[in-house]
Amino acid sequence: MRPFWALLAVAWCVGAGAQEPSAATVRLVAGQNQFAFDLLRAQPADRGTFCSPYSICQALTMLYVGADDGLRAQLAKALGVDAADDGWLRANASQAAELLRTGNRDGGALALANGIFLAPPGEPRPGYAAQARAAVTQTEVRSLDFGRPEEARTAVNQFVAEHTHQRITDLIPRGGVNPSTLVVVANATWFRMPWAKPFDPSQTEPAVFHRLDGTRALVPFMNQVAPIAMGHAADCLLLAKDYRGGQLRALMVLPDEGKLPAVESRLSAAWWAAARAAMASPVERELAMPKFSAALSLDLLTHLRSLGIAEAAPAPVATGRAGGFTTINGAWHRAFVRVDELGTEAAAASGMRADSALPNPIRLNRPFLFVIEDRATGAILFLGRIGNPGGEVIK
Repeated sequence: MRPFWALLAVAWCVGAGAQEPSAATVRLVAGQNQFAFDLLRAQPADRGTFCSPYSICQALTMLYVGADDGLRAQLAKALGVDAADDGWLRANASQAAELLRTGNRDGGALALANGIFLAPPGEPRPGYAAQARAAVTQTEVRSLDFGRPEEARTAVNQFVAEHTHQRITDLIPRGGVNPSTLVVVANATWFRMPWAKPFDPSQTEPAVFHRLDGTRALVPFMNQVAPIAMGHAADCLLLAKDYRGGQLRALMVLPDEGKLPAVESRLSAAWWAAARAAMASPVERELAMPKFSAALSLDLLTHLRSLGIAEAAPAPVATGRAGGFTTINGAWHRAFVRVDELGTEAAAASGMRADSALPNPIRLNRPFLFVIEDRATGAILFLGRIGNPGGEVIK
């Protein structure tokens, strides 16, 4: 049996849906969000991290469609979906189509690209390519000779680099594929969007950020008075700042001092839905937010194993291609984000800071969680723990 490899890539994506989400979409998003929080908790607690659970879920979905019964059951459990009801695949395709429709308005740009690279003679079973295209939007299927591993690796990495505007250029490491590789799947997502109210760069000034490792650093803080939605949950404050058009937003979770581990331990799809629902409507507030960028290179295989995706199928299965994929032998993820006065990978825009006697200025001056979400469905497209936004350490 030839092993099968999964690849995952992301550089920045966000979108939004204007319509009321269907029941199938609500269930799909709950599974995606639970996967996101489980992945966050699996990362070392003493360092920052950033990833796109949406990107990872799309790659896993491409695998699900071509999997044998054993692997399909494992993937369904990891994704939080019902293997006996493939209605969620239609919801997944509809979600992506809506993201593309709304993510390319109001000065924003969103690109989704999915690649399935199959070793000759092709599909693991009849109809796989068509089913994958139906379930995962913007899917391209190519034949690739893994008998020449370096050439094959380069071809996949070029596909990812092209569709992430060169933000992710070397996804598969050297030695990541070999002549026994059966298939590689890759998802690449890229996004840029300006803030609804950009920060005025002239108001950016250094301030102290208390980093995860206990040190302090002088970091450029962006300052403004803007409409901010807020909410309170146990040991933390939630606040949201809109991107232009209001369909997408950045949602920050600011734990009370020393409470980051406690907050992360509570994160679940149900907790997230309740916390979002309890947030008040936006009101003008004074906000100080650090400029930051974050990047992540992650070997996902260990995490997938912890979710129950075994190295081999737990029961006897067909060994030929007609039986479908049976195991995942490699999985990688890379992500990049940059947040500045204009937005996230944003085009030029301007804004002004008004000095006013507003109560309780909000200062994101200690480690916080940063989320990019689809406002209509609550889907978490990007998730990070911002613990070191840079700057000069204060000694």
